[in-house]
This record gives sequence, structure tokens and C-alpha cells, in this order.
Amino acid sequence: MKKIKTLFAGIFIIFGLVGNVHARENESAMSTTLIIKGVASGLHITTINPVAGLAIISSVAYFFKDDLFYEGLQNESIEVLAGQYTLEEQPALLEFKEKLVNESKLIEEDIFINSGEIVNISEWTDEDISRVALALSIQE
Repeated sequence: MKKIKTLFAGIFIIFGLVGNVHARENESAMSTTLIIKGVASGLHITTINPVAGLAIISSVAYFFKDDLFYEGLQNESIEVLAGQYTLEEQPALLEFKEKLVNESKLIEEDIFINSGEIVNISEWTDEDISRVALALSIQE
């Protein structure tokens, strides 16, 4: 089972890299590439259940594709993960959290449809939200 998960993880990473090259050649492929890269980035989100991590990142990336990048989101996520600040002290991360909570029902349904995992975004810690924000902000 572990070999199968590793194989799929490798395939997602390859698709993410190949998709990035094609997106530069063709603007219309950008949204598809973002979703594929979001799926590949999900590998860093969870070590307990990789399928859930992939579903979370791809679902959040889909719902945030139009306004995905907030100014300073990557740096603020790192600062929260390092324990230097709380999420409430970071304006871009707080705005990201508000949108995530507002869209939570749709995202949770999408995650359940894609992976069968039941996720409750309202129970996520500041670190969980920071990990998701960091994975999405690295996409550019």
C-alpha cells in the first residue's frame, strides 16, 4: 500500500512539473496547472493520510484560484509556523482564514467527494491554516 501511495505521489509531482512548463506556453492551461500543483503540494501537508492532504490542497486551490495570493502570505505563514506570531497578528493570513471559513462548507464537500475524508475546517488550528496557506502561496 505504501508503494502505491509513493507511486501516486511521484506521478502528481511529475504532472505538477510538466504542467508548469505547459502553462508558460499556454495561458489557458494556468488554472489546470494550479490545481495539479496544488495536489502535488499536498504531499507536504499531512504525513498521516496523504490522500486527505492531496484533497485538501487541491480543493482549497480550486476555490481560491481567482484570488489565491495575498501580499505577504508566505512570510506570515512561516512566522506563525515558527511560533513568532499568532494567526490573528498577521493581516494577510487572517484574511485568508476568513475566506477559508466562509467557503468551508463548499471546500469540505469537495474534499469529501474527492477523497471520502470528512474534514472540519472550523476545527483547524492556526498551524493547520498556516500550512495550507504556505503550500498555496509557494505555487507562484
